[in-house]
Amino acid sequence: TNGHAQFKNFWGFGTGFNFNLNNNSTAALRGGPTLRFNNNMSHWFYVETDARKKLRFFTNIYHVYAGQNTVRTNGYEMSLRYRPIRTLELSAGPYYTRSRRSMQYITNLSLDDGTRYINGTILQHTFGMAIRGNLNILPNLTVQYYGEPFISKGNYSSLKHVVDPKARDFNKRVYIFEDINFDVDNDIYQIDENRDGQIDYEIGNPDFIYMQFRSNMVVRWEYIPGSELFFVWSQGTTTLADDPNERLFSSLGQNLFSEQLTNTFLIKATYRFLK
Repeated sequence: TNGHAQFKNFWGFGTGFNFNLNNNSTAALRGGPTLRFNNNMSHWFYVETDARKKLRFFTNIYHVYAGQNTVRTNGYEMSLRYRPIRTLELSAGPYYTRSRRSMQYITNLSLDDGTRYINGTILQHTFGMAIRGNLNILPNLTVQYYGEPFISKGNYSSLKHVVDPKARDFNKRVYIFEDINFDVDNDIYQIDENRDGQIDYEIGNPDFIYMQFRSNMVVRWEYIPGSELFFVWSQGTTTLADDPNERLFSSLGQNLFSEQLTNTFLIKATYRFLK
């Protein structure tokens, strides 16, 4: 259910609630059995200023909750658009989410007595910012730019394996490992599932900090009506931080922007044959 409104000054706002009462996933265990998730509810709210003005602001806040405290997500996004002259438009849209999910797939292990679908509780922080620019030099000559730095950090805890994937009660759905040793030197978890003092299997540390930067600049020239030339310059890089315990924003500056960018240049031409 949702609602939207616009005032006489052309400001607007909206809000809504979503309920998911039959939450099963055939993909959560990566080829394993269908996994049940707790019923969840989400709520969102946005405000926007007059889009006709030179300066426009938009912000949106959303929250997701699932039963038995299995999911808690808070998201914040905004957009600022500035149009100093009729032919130039600039915008920036940062966004940030903080999510805690009790069932995040890690790996599966084939053992003599069956397959273990290993999951964990993940605390994930994600930040990104979309930057755009549009310049109309002439009616048939335009320049467009898009760039976005992105970083996502995930730290795992409470490792577990699925025992009854369709159980309504979360505590009956999984078995939470109690005897776990983390080998710092080898960066692995050593798990004693049956608690007999012997290590039954090992799992690599799934913690991560993933970073990416993508940008595109496109010059479009319509040299005759219906026929165009495109000159494209793309830059990008992807990297993983060495230490997944680094702070989110300090890791972005130290790791992503110190990487060598990959540059790609493209030219595309179209010609329209007129009768």
